[in-house]
Amino acid sequence: MKHLLVIGDGMADLPLSALEGRTPLAAARMPNADRLAAEGRLGRACFIPEGMEPGSDLGILSILGYDVSVRAPGRASLEAAGRGITLASGETVLRANFCTLSEGRLLDASAGGVRREEAEALCEALNEGLAEPELRFVPGVGYRALLVSATDLASVRCQSPSRALGQPLESVWPQGAGAERLRAVMERAHALLEAHEVNEVRRDLGESPANFVWLWAPGVPASLKPFPRKAALAAGVDLPKGIARLAGMTVLEVPGATGDAETDLAGKAQAALKALETHDLAVVHVEAPDEASHAGDPQAKVKALERLDAEVIGPLLAAASKAGWRMALVTDHVSGTEARAHLPGAVPVALWGPGFAPVREGLAYDEASAERADLHFEAGHEMMEYFLKPR
Repeated sequence: MKHLLVIGDGMADLPLSALEGRTPLAAARMPNADRLAAEGRLGRACFIPEGMEPGSDLGILSILGYDVSVRAPGRASLEAAGRGITLASGETVLRANFCTLSEGRLLDASAGGVRREEAEALCEALNEGLAEPELRFVPGVGYRALLVSATDLASVRCQSPSRALGQPLESVWPQGAGAERLRAVMERAHALLEAHEVNEVRRDLGESPANFVWLWAPGVPASLKPFPRKAALAAGVDLPKGIARLAGMTVLEVPGATGDAETDLAGKAQAALKALETHDLAVVHVEAPDEASHAGDPQAKVKALERLDAEVIGPLLAAASKAGWRMALVTDHVSGTEARAHLPGAVPVALWGPGFAPVREGLAYDEASAERADLHFEAGHEMMEYFLKPR
């Protein structure tokens, strides 16, 4: 039996006044997702264990069957694996967001988006300007960079940038052993980035300057238990790619997959279908809904969901219908558009195909329908075994 899995990052949300009290999932036109919910088993899953900070690292690991309440590699470790960076023993890697800082507060955790060539230039400036051989900034996808440190900074406690938005820096600075070191790096980085020509151009264009770098999610060399099936993944950002590599999955190359709103969704879908010629499971990860949430843009989130439905779910569902495959549509966590942050809570899950006959009628793929459905995974990591199990 072949299986298709679509992960729409941050699709779930709360009702929004801008959408007349509806969630983006309820407001979006998603006929293919609704078909999965109506013809298959709809339910909900708690992919983030209670008490743990919601994040895509924990959510995606849990979706793939890893019990993150027992053990979970750090987010930056996973992204380093996604970049093909091998950490040496004793090294620490941290996620580094290019942000917009004004009057001592973070205004934008992604500086409104950063182009690849801009990120490369900014990382080069930081490496040269800081002139510290034990520290190395590595550009990633868009505003997402990494800081590799030869010294141990793994015990520093850091806020995620979305949690730090709008707060005085003094109240959200890193804490614990090594925190003063990170604070000094961020302050020196701000001085270098503020006057950089990249940001002069961005200001001239009316764009937010990427004048600060927020360091968070420290990690050390990581490993994962191999995934139990021959699987492949198509994604535009490093985090799911890193999880896939550490799990022994094939990472599919999709040149137009960028992780932003203009990513090549059709290319991801076609790569997944091609992979099923030689693999048992193909996974497509789409970042755009989560990015729209962090931007606080309900309409952009609705548009991202509708593109996901038309360009990914539709073609995959058509192929699965013809071939008799199974398919699942999930999201990793609740992503609050008004809060511009990840939130706790259960999220919708739709399992479709042989063995997943519907139990209730009239259900759509949204939060309210999922709440009324009978299927519930309190331990979210159990969903994958249920999805793959012969029945």
